[in-house]
Amino acid sequence: MTEVKKIDSNITGLRIAKETSLGNLPALPTWYPLEPNSFSDFGGQLSLVARDPINPSRQRKKGVITDLDASGGFEQDLTFTNLSHLWPGLFLAKKRQKAINTAGSSTPADDIVSIGTSDDIVLGVGGGAKYQAGDLIWLEGFATASNNGLKVVESINSDTLTVAETLAEDAAPADGATIKAVGHQFGSGELTVARTAGSLPTLVSSGTQMDSFGFIPGETIYIGGDTDGVIGDRFTGESNNGFARIAAISATTLTLDKTSGGADGTTEMVTEAGGTKTVRIFFGDLIRNETSVGDNFDKASYTIVRLLGAPNPQANPTEIQSEALTGAVLGEFTLNIRQADKIMTEWSFTAINNLQRSGSVSDGEEPLTEAGTEVSIPEATAYNTSSDFSRMRLAIVRPTIGGVSELAAPTPLFAYVTEATINVSNNVKPDKAVSILGGFDVTLGSFQVGGSINAYFSDVAAVKAVRDNADVTLDIAMVKDFGTGALQRKAGLYWDIPLIALGDGRLNVTKDEAIMIPLETEAAEYEPFGHTLVLQEFYYLPNNADS
Repeated sequence: MTEVKKIDSNITGLRIAKETSLGNLPALPTWYPLEPNSFSDFGGQLSLVARDPINPSRQRKKGVITDLDASGGFEQDLTFTNLSHLWPGLFLAKKRQKAINTAGSSTPADDIVSIGTSDDIVLGVGGGAKYQAGDLIWLEGFATASNNGLKVVESINSDTLTVAETLAEDAAPADGATIKAVGHQFGSGELTVARTAGSLPTLVSSGTQMDSFGFIPGETIYIGGDTDGVIGDRFTGESNNGFARIAAISATTLTLDKTSGGADGTTEMVTEAGGTKTVRIFFGDLIRNETSVGDNFDKASYTIVRLLGAPNPQANPTEIQSEALTGAVLGEFTLNIRQADKIMTEWSFTAINNLQRSGSVSDGEEPLTEAGTEVSIPEATAYNTSSDFSRMRLAIVRPTIGGVSELAAPTPLFAYVTEATINVSNNVKPDKAVSILGGFDVTLGSFQVGGSINAYFSDVAAVKAVRDNADVTLDIAMVKDFGTGALQRKAGLYWDIPLIALGDGRLNVTKDEAIMIPLETEAAEYEPFGHTLVLQEFYYLPNNADS
């Protein structure tokens, strides 16, 4: 008999690890902690079929278990880091990461060997090829504080990076210390803006290969740093700075098709010479839905373990009960944005099996989390809907206004919203067969993105956009402080849905209240880019991005 009569919910825990194949963990899995606010339908639902023969007693015979539906869901607040490891499961795709090196990596090109004299960073063989002079790199995890933070690469000699800042010698950087490319600083006068009426704006470089950053069409960058003036790191024209989406890439030019629009959000970029400015751009890791026959597609599956406390906390305090979902594939995701609230996410997984373990070591029933390592998620506050939105814009895709087409900063369809949701579905279904309790595989359906927006009505443009079945685009930038002490900086998540059809649009007019317009959104593939939804993680942004 157990020592306790009940287990409180507050002592439970949730861990998740990526599988090597459906239902199979690696020998030493990496476990990520999750921070659920609540659960929904977590576990296995068993189907029981009774025997009901015709007999004089008019009674049934004992039934048998015939099927198992395993699934699990939870709600969790959104921070910059706490769900980063789950984005591949949402998109069923690999992240397109910018250059990164980590001390202790078993791959030489990804390793950091040392920090030497003369402000040199020595990487493993082949590591230097990932960077170029002018790159902005973020250093973190080094023992000497001055070796951390934002640095500018001045030159590269084979696999050695020389930075403009002063570094302290470190012959053996601690395992896990990282160097990550977060942007680029162009040479004096090197970067210019070119635009003529009726055409999309372009960033033109006279020295740096614009096709060397690994950008893809549909990716968003942030233009401009925090320093104004003739030798500053941002353009003079306010509309020439800010978030901007790349439509096309050549050796010297980035063509931009969606820009921030300056202070009013609608001012187009204008031609501007570089002068003596050393303009900066910033970029992040990108993940999007990928074609299932491409190299970046990844049918990611997980094992999710819920720890259920110790039934004998005095005699055996380390024997923790647990239940697990194995072969879990992410089926549904919702991003909830409500006024004066935290940004919250909902996750729902479809699994092929559900297990219970008593925690007994002698019986081999300790939690699956006992094997492998658990990583710690950097502490971060949740994004909130009052102060952490730098941008949220629903607009018609490059309309013609006043006879001028190819607008990259069209007028938004609304100024303010009270709530919005983005719903993503992979339409996952378990595959079942005779001799299998549960599922033996899962089938993926279409990648679907939809949602809703409730906005303040100001003019009839939004209603007309619904009636006209206009091509509409939505982008959301969330930016806030991240990190502590010398490592504190701005970081952000950027969501972009390039093509949306709108529904509903019937005005809600209530006495003594502002007129509201509810909109339903249904996204589709934007063929020039080949995706429906893209998410970018900006590990470093200038202070100006948080406005």
